[in-house]
Amino acid sequence: MATGYRATLELLPDSIDLDDFGVPINRQFEIRDLPGVYILGFDNLYDHRSRYLRGIRFDAARLADILAARPSAAH
Repeated sequence: MATGYRATLELLPDSIDLDDFGVPINRQFEIRDLPGVYILGFDNLYDHRSRYLRGIRFDAARLADILAARPSAAH
């Protein structure tokens, strides 16, 4: 789900844990408290470019590789 040009958490539950920078605690873009929900566009999510459109492009490719490498649930 795209939330707009600025990264925002308005559509997520208030109960998710955030780090010191206000980013949901995550592992490889997946929110720890919401398995199956992934985030992009937050500052320093992967590196210093993650909040910019150019960085989001690279992060999206990284996330696509992560998802493609996971075993498929449908068999």
